[in-house]
Amino acid sequence: MPVHEAKRDVVASDSVLFHRLVSSSFLEITASAYTRNLVAYYADDAEIHDWLVRIWEPEEVNHGEAMRRYVEAIWPDYDWSLAYTAFHDEYTRMCRVEDLHGSLALEMVARCVTETETAATYKMLARYTEEPVLCDLLQRMYRDEVRHYGYFLGYFRRYAEIERPSQVRIIHTMLERTSEVGDTDLGTTLEHVQRGWTGRPEVAPCTAADLATACKRIARDHCDYGLARRMLVQPLDWGNDSWRGRAVEQRVRHRIEAMA
Repeated sequence: MPVHEAKRDVVASDSVLFHRLVSSSFLEITASAYTRNLVAYYADDAEIHDWLVRIWEPEEVNHGEAMRRYVEAIWPDYDWSLAYTAFHDEYTRMCRVEDLHGSLALEMVARCVTETETAATYKMLARYTEEPVLCDLLQRMYRDEVRHYGYFLGYFRRYAEIERPSQVRIIHTMLERTSEVGDTDLGTTLEHVQRGWTGRPEVAPCTAADLATACKRIARDHCDYGLARRMLVQPLDWGNDSWRGRAVEQRVRHRIEAMA
C-alpha cells in the first residue's frame, strides 16, 4: 500500500510506534555492516556468501528504507538522516567479526534468535496498530523475517552436524543474543532517535524505562509468544513440552516485553 495513503491522524501521536519504527529502520538499513562480518566469517562457504549478499542484505535494507519512508511521511518535521548519521557512526564501530558467537554453528543460532525476535516484534506491532498502511508493511516484513530464519536454521543444522555443539552451548548462545538485541542493538538506537527533531517533537519523548513499560503492555495483548517459542526450539530439537524449551521462551518473552 502506498505510504501516501497512510492515515496520519491514527499514528502521529503514538510515541511507541515512532520510537520502534525509527529504531528498527536504523538497524535494518545498516545491514551492510553485519553482512560484511558474516561474509568474512563464512568466507569458505560460497552458498552462504551468495545468499547473504544477494538476498538477505538487500531485503533487510529494503525494510529499513520502507520504515524510513513511512516515518518521514507521518512525521515530516523529523530529520531521519540527521539522527541516523550519529547512530551509524557509533554502531558500525561496534560491529566487529571478533564479537561473533564462537563457532560457525553457534553464530547461526544467534542469527535465528535475531530473526525470531524481529519477526515476533513486527507481528506484534502489526496486531497493535490500527493504521492499515503500517499494518500491511509490518506483516510483509514479518513474513520476510520468518523466511530468513528458515535459511539461518538450515545453515545451523549443516554446521551442527560438523561441530556437534552441546545443548548447553546452544542455550547459552540464545540467551546471550537475546540480551544483546535489547541491551546493545536497540539500546544504542534509542540514544540517537531524539536527535532528529528539527522543531518541537510531535510525540512524547521516551526513556528506556518508559518504552519498556509500554512495550510490555502491548506485548501482553498482541505478541504471539507461541510463534517465538516454535521458532526458538527448532535449533534444540526439543519437543513442545520440554521444560528447557519453555525456559528459553520465558527469556525471549521477557526480552520482547522489555524492548526499547
